[in-house]
Amino acid sequence: MATVALAAGGYSATAVAFPTTAGARVDADKIYYGSPQTCDHPAVVDADRVYRRIPEYREILDRKLTRHDPDYWPLMRRTNQVFLKALRKVCRERGHDVVGEIRSITFDGGGSVPEITNEVIEVLVPPRGHAK
Repeated sequence: MATVALAAGGYSATAVAFPTTAGARVDADKIYYGSPQTCDHPAVVDADRVYRRIPEYREILDRKLTRHDPDYWPLMRRTNQVFLKALRKVCRERGHDVVGEIRSITFDGGGSVPEITNEVIEVLVPPRGHAK
């Protein structure tokens, strides 16, 4: 399983689930984009699946790099940049104001939170015959 090393907006190290204006409960430690306190249109993403489609991250995996290897951090920084750029693009297009890891955002009434993993991957790897 991939280790997602994103800086998620400076939230605390303890998992805190709290209600939002959209009636959702959010685990603030697993937010990749947006402010969970004021979200109205949340979504979730499987970051591991997205990361595995990013060439720099695949290089980390292929070379079995660890955080102690000098090449790890520049590749991880680039991976995070690519991930966040694709995530922001999908959020702008679909109107999502906060995105967290799968199961990090739930609606109190049991409604489903849209998953945007495939859309983020499509931004990274557009269908053949289409430009980025």
